[in-house]
Amino acid sequence: AGRDQPAVIESSPSSKAHDVGLRDVACALAVALLAGILYIATLQPDLGGPEDTPKFQFLGYVFGTAHPPGYPLYSMLSGVFVHLVPIGPIAYRANLFSAVMAALACASVFLIGRLLGASRWTAGCAALGLASGASFWRSAVFAEVYSLAAAAAGVSLTLLLVWGDRLRPAW
Repeated sequence: AGRDQPAVIESSPSSKAHDVGLRDVACALAVALLAGILYIATLQPDLGGPEDTPKFQFLGYVFGTAHPPGYPLYSMLSGVFVHLVPIGPIAYRANLFSAVMAALACASVFLIGRLLGASRWTAGCAALGLASGASFWRSAVFAEVYSLAAAAAGVSLTLLLVWGDRLRPAW
């Protein structure tokens, strides 16, 4: 545009968010697998841990409630996971639930990056950066509510971005 003419910003296909295809889903699964391997290798093996971890390791098994606010979604999902996964003691399975939820959160970060227009490399680096961040990693290797909260937020944002792009009622 010249000096006297206002600039016109046109929407082009390159400025829109990337469509997420099977290759992106495969990359997201690879990110989740890498994060999961990291978390399982460093997972708390048994009962114990910081703060409320021993409580959360047993909470799901009995479908109980923790201190207020009680974390009912965590209690239900970890309870189902602990009862369905026959690996190791109860505390290990509860810790493993956190690792799986953290890996899911990392996969959703990859997909969010792709939906916002990032390259696969950039989205993968962002997701693996989250996976290996000290605070997130610490919460992923023992039974706590933080990994589930991150996974829920990531999956929700992913679905909202897909819905916003496609505007289909099912999304």
